[in-house]
Amino acid sequence: MQIRFHHILLLVLILVGCASRKRSATITPVAKEVVAIPDSTKNQHENLVTKIDTVKTIYTIGLVLPLQLESHFKNDTISDATPLLIPETIPALQFYEGALAAKDSLANLPIALKFRIFDCSGDSIDNDKLINSNEIRKCDAVILMTPSLLNTSIIKAAAKSTIPFIILQNTNTQILESNPNIWLSTPSNTTQIRLAATYLFKTYPTSQFITVFREIRKENDLATLFSNVIDSLAGANNTCLKVNYVKGLGWTSLKSKLSKQKRNVLIIPTSDESYLSSIIAKLDEVKNDFTFLLAGLPTWKNFEAIDPLTLQNYNTHFFNGLFIDTENSRNNKFRKAFIDAYHTDALDQAFEGFDLVNYLVTNFNANQKRYNKYTSKPNFDSPQIGYDFIETGLGCGKENQYISILKFGDYKLIKVK
Repeated sequence: MQIRFHHILLLVLILVGCASRKRSATITPVAKEVVAIPDSTKNQHENLVTKIDTVKTIYTIGLVLPLQLESHFKNDTISDATPLLIPETIPALQFYEGALAAKDSLANLPIALKFRIFDCSGDSIDNDKLINSNEIRKCDAVILMTPSLLNTSIIKAAAKSTIPFIILQNTNTQILESNPNIWLSTPSNTTQIRLAATYLFKTYPTSQFITVFREIRKENDLATLFSNVIDSLAGANNTCLKVNYVKGLGWTSLKSKLSKQKRNVLIIPTSDESYLSSIIAKLDEVKNDFTFLLAGLPTWKNFEAIDPLTLQNYNTHFFNGLFIDTENSRNNKFRKAFIDAYHTDALDQAFEGFDLVNYLVTNFNANQKRYNKYTSKPNFDSPQIGYDFIETGLGCGKENQYISILKFGDYKLIKVK
């Protein structure tokens, strides 16, 4: 169902007025001139002195977003000035609005920030031409909200360029191999699991670690990754025990490995709520004899059938690569301003747009185009705490390696790292 979203649609109107899908729209800040007020005691015929603001360094960020501009107007059968808005484009529009908010918050810096907007809603051939175009290479950095099927085009474009191509999300780090100009803004699934496993092992080093999985490829693979990381950190194989939770025999196998002397950290990499519920039902039978900590995936945040108090009682932890802490005063300030401006709540992408542009511009102010010197800015006035981009290997690209570790408590999520 298509909805109207008048304030954010100002973006759509600006873009359509400036360019077709294959062109870019540039938002250029207007330089201000300040005229000095003449002293009334001086000769009125003296020439007025015109002061020009300090010259600012131009910094251009390209935003490659799936805006679907042509479809907005093609599907609009109502003859008025405001087009219909395709719901699937809202995350991209909110990211852009977050980027604009960052631009406003950084107005005191000696940086003239420009955005060049590119619509990547076309077919694969058009998008390949777009990503490899001269217009993209004219930017100082490019942020891409693109599907993985465009990875080959991004690799080809980045190899010919010296600017960072910052991908908002990707499932793995293979695209970074031998591609130093490609950055991942959100940690890959593999990196998130590695960081989560490291946190568990270092925070609870004397615990008994057990991965619980079924003969489902994804769960099996994730459990193997968790156990390999823990074994590597411990320097000993089988530090993390493994339980194949086969129907009918799974509980017997798991129970036999539980320790009464140590905390039992049960890592259950599943998104199946009913399956997790069945395990918890068995744990309830012995909870007075053992100490537990359950560890799971980001999808646990949205579980509804399991009582949050139950998850709290089992000291349940999970990780998230993009978590917006609603208890954070800066987040609430940003959210309130967003609602006041657009009469709708801010999605995660709006916070992400604010943070990423903030990170890039503050680093550009300090380091210009020496991207290898860009560092996390944990103290800037941002909804989040900044980025931690790290090279994944010699001659490889950079990946943001910051995640949030969360646990259930008092019917809310508590950020513990």
